[in-house]
Amino acid sequence: MILFKISNIVESKNNITDENRTEFEYLKKKYLSFKQQIKDINLINSNFYNEIEELLNKQIEKSNELAKYYQKRTLEYDSIQIMISEPLKTKLIKIFKDKNKKIPGISEINKIAKENSIPSKEIEKWFSWIESVYFYRLIKNELLEITKIIENKEHDFENNTNYMIIKKPVIKE
Repeated sequence: MILFKISNIVESKNNITDENRTEFEYLKKKYLSFKQQIKDINLINSNFYNEIEELLNKQIEKSNELAKYYQKRTLEYDSIQIMISEPLKTKLIKIFKDKNKKIPGISEINKIAKENSIPSKEIEKWFSWIESVYFYRLIKNELLEITKIIENKEHDFENNTNYMIIKKPVIKE
């Protein structure tokens, strides 16, 4: 509307009067003000969309990693031929945790195997499975955290655009 009025003043067949000049200056200031507001809002929007794009890329990366560990976890479990008791499984998990979430050395695996009359290869497979489950859960938690951040940012952005003054102004006059 402002641009239309300015256009009418400029294209007027009559000589430009003082009243037209005053109105033109007023409209010009108003237009520049709105233009700056739009520029500021576009900057806010641009920052938001860049952050969301970056987070979505991370989310895709983590989803791919999660699928990889899901498959690895399943393959590791399928390769196990001897099932073990819950107390032994709990013991293996505790050993894995105590070793800084790493598979223990072969001497410790041999010792556990001998104590429980299970082949060392099977204990090794159980540790591999435990490790893959650990990484699967780790990635899953990271993915859930990224998803939560995205949801919060989108919610905040929606609230800001609905209830604050960052909607693009409608230029009327």
